Parts: sequence; C-alpha cells; structure tokens
Amino acid sequence: MTDRVLGIIEAAAGGGTTLVGVGGIHGNEPAGLRALETVLAELGRPGGGLSRGRFIALAGNRPALDAGVRYIDRDLNRIWNARGGGDDIEGAERGELLALLDGYRRGSAGPPHLVDLHTTSGSAPPFVVVAGGRRSRDFARALPAPLVLALSSQIPGTLVEYLAGEGWTSIGFESGSHRGIVSVEFAVAALWIALEAAGLLGPGDARSAEARGRLAAASRGLPGAVEVFHHHPVAGNGVFRMHPGYRSFQGVDAGEALATEGEAEIRSPSGGQLLMPLYQRAGREGFFLAHPVHRSD
Repeated sequence: MTDRVLGIIEAAAGGGTTLVGVGGIHGNEPAGLRALETVLAELGRPGGGLSRGRFIALAGNRPALDAGVRYIDRDLNRIWNARGGGDDIEGAERGELLALLDGYRRGSAGPPHLVDLHTTSGSAPPFVVVAGGRRSRDFARALPAPLVLALSSQIPGTLVEYLAGEGWTSIGFESGSHRGIVSVEFAVAALWIALEAAGLLGPGDARSAEARGRLAAASRGLPGAVEVFHHHPVAGNGVFRMHPGYRSFQGVDAGEALATEGEAEIRSPSGGQLLMPLYQRAGREGFFLAHPVHRSD
C-alpha cells in the first residue's frame, strides 16, 4: 500500500512553522503525490533544503489511490466535519490523518500551514480554493492563480475547511485535469510558492520565482478571484452527463443547456462562470457557477 508519510524535510537551523502538503485525498488524482515526491527530492539535494521550518508530505486516501478510484465507501473530502470516524475505509483513513495532523499542529513553532492538492475531471487552468479566515486568504494570495471563494458553503466537510476551523492556515490547489500533462508541474509550482509564503525558503529562492512565472502565465486572462453562488447536485438515482467541451472559468448564459440527467435537460439557472464540470462517474457535484469578485475581498 502507498506510504502515508511520503517524506519529512526539516531545516538544519530549526525554528519556523510547519507546512503539510497532501495529495490523493481522491484516489483518482495522483498528480499531487507526484508533485510532492518531486519537491521532496529537490529539497533533499545538497544545498537545496529549507532555510527554516519543516515540510511534511502525506498521501490521502491510500486504498483509493492503490485502486485508482475516487473513493471506496465515501468521499474522503466531504466527511471532515462528521462526528466520529465511521467503520468504513474512508472513516479509518480520516482517523489516521487526523491523528497525524494533530501531532504536527502541536509540534509546529507557529501556526501550521497546509496545501491540499487536487485535479479536476474536466479541462481547467490551475486555481486556488480558499476556506477560512484572513490568514488562509493571505496565504492563498501568494499564488498568482484565480482564487475560488465560498466553495465550502456549497460542499461542506472538506479538509481545508475543517483545518481552517482548527487553527490551520489551509488552502486547496487544483492543478488542472486528471490527465493533464502539466498538472504535476503546476502542483509543483504551487508547493514552491507555498514554501516561500510560509517562510520556509530563503528570500529570492529561484525555484519559487520560476514557479510564480509559470502560474502567472497559466492564469493570464482569467479573473483574479471568483465567488461560487450555485452548484448542481447529482441526484442519487440519476445518470448525469455533462455536455462535452466545457471547461472551468468558461462563461455560460442563463438557460444554456449544460448537461442531461436521466431524461431531463439541465440548464444553467443564470449567467456566470462555470467551475468543475463533472466528466467522471464518481462525484455528486455536476457543476458550479461563480461570478468574479475583487481578489482582495
């Protein structure tokens, strides 16, 4: 089975906060693990380590990762607010991760940081999911990619939402599509920027500077931030099929036919920007709609 702790890098000088990177909370999204392994390898080279603090890389849903599926029994990224662990696969995975994260929080010299790495089933540029208060938003703004706000109000129980309530500075990062050639590269870029923003890299580190350029180029022409105002939940007994060709941040019109569910045509209830259209069998969210807001909101 995939190892839970992919690696731990600590600065020789000590001090500083802890940054945790998590990949594979959804088992059909392995790009985050590949990115974490890439960054661990670079930090382990002579002269390539941290100037302060501690970086920890974790695998999320290990049984689902090994099976190559989103989840086994329940979506692990929807149950973090649940009471008790549950007696299924995802309940056990959540319990192990909680125990580790609690230990890392108590052992951190400052407020701990976390980046939860994901990919999407449809075509998408990289973007940042923000939940929680001012610290998390300030951390997210270090990444030159669109910020997605208020997603947790539509899909509660995510890891970043839960940890923000536990005192963590936490963000989610969507690096592109599951099969995208550059999804691993964008996730690597996000990690280098996060390491710098958390104070774990020295000023002027070339790796974070290059990463900012890469994400800024991928985000050209996109809004600085959007706020989610609608999502279409997939009915428990319905067969949802998104019409082909949609991608995240694409504009749609009110009444536009976006998908079918059983025999019904699903139309956009209003104009907006489409987010995360569902192009996989697993998952209960068909699509989201958002509107642009100021990045400083």
